[in-house]
Amino acid sequence: YIDDVSLDYVNPNILNEQAQNLANKSNSMFTEGFQRGNSNNNDKFGFFGITIVYKIPKNTFTIREDIKSTIGGGTFPDTFIDSVGISIGKTHKISDLENYLLNLSNPIVGRIENDEFLLDLRTIFEEYDNYLISNINKYFK
Repeated sequence: YIDDVSLDYVNPNILNEQAQNLANKSNSMFTEGFQRGNSNNNDKFGFFGITIVYKIPKNTFTIREDIKSTIGGGTFPDTFIDSVGISIGKTHKISDLENYLLNLSNPIVGRIENDEFLLDLRTIFEEYDNYLISNINKYFK
């Protein structure tokens, strides 16, 4: 009888607790056999949604497969690992983006190379992907 206005209310004692909570969402306690609805008074349901589309300028992001990561923060200064990264291009004030990302509650650290802001994806754990994406989107809105 959940989400159903046909027939009558059932005896709540035959339902488990969750079913009891879902079977009657009104503030009134209806007794067994009380009519749940009638064909003269139809329920109305509606929803409202809004979509916002923001077009990020072309050539803003580039996936780079030629990123070189250093090992150990300087322990092995001449040793590199091939990596993949995101390059955020020359169309924006790179220092503003870097400052924004560094001042987040969980800072996102990248580097600036050849007038591009680089995020080395080897240094970002998978569980932070959504955090990274949402904060980059916030910056460009």
